[in-house]
Amino acid sequence: MTNNMDQLTVSRHNQLVQSSYELTLDERRVVELAIAKIKFGEDVPAEITISAQEFGAVFDIDNTNVYRQMRHGVERLYERSIELLNFKGHASKRVFRIVQLCDYMEAEGKIILSFSEAIKPYLKIIKEEGRYTTYRLHQVKSLSSSHAMRLFELLMEWRNRGAK
Repeated sequence: MTNNMDQLTVSRHNQLVQSSYELTLDERRVVELAIAKIKFGEDVPAEITISAQEFGAVFDIDNTNVYRQMRHGVERLYERSIELLNFKGHASKRVFRIVQLCDYMEAEGKIILSFSEAIKPYLKIIKEEGRYTTYRLHQVKSLSSSHAMRLFELLMEWRNRGAK
C-alpha cells in the first residue's frame, strides 16, 4: 500500500458517531473510503468516485474479490438510513438516508456516490475542538466485521475527547 493511502483520514461529527445505523462490512468500507476522500474544511463534493484499485489497496483486497465486495458495498447502500438522537440538544430524533445516489460501474471498475444533503453538515470538518472523531483509514483495514469497525469508531471518539 502506498504512503498516500496510509494518509487517508476519516472524520465525522460526534453526533454521527453516536447515531444508530446498520451497515454491512462492505457497505461500511465504501462509506469510510468516501468520507476519507473529503478534504478538511471543504464542502462535501457532489459526487465521490472510488476506484477498484483504491478500494483493493486500502482494504488489502485481492483482484479476484474486489469487484464482488464493491458490488456488495453498494447493493443496498441507498436504502440505509441513520437515526440521530437528541440532535437539537434535547429529546428528539432525526432519520435520513446516508446517500442519495450510488452507482456501481463494474466495467469501469468504480463506484460513484453522493452523500445525502442531510448528512453533509456532519461530514464537513471544521475546527471545533472535541466535536469530531478522526482516525486514519488504514487503522480499520484489517477489521473483519462492521461491529468491530463500529466499536473502533466509538473508542476513537472517546480517545479524541481526551478520555484516558
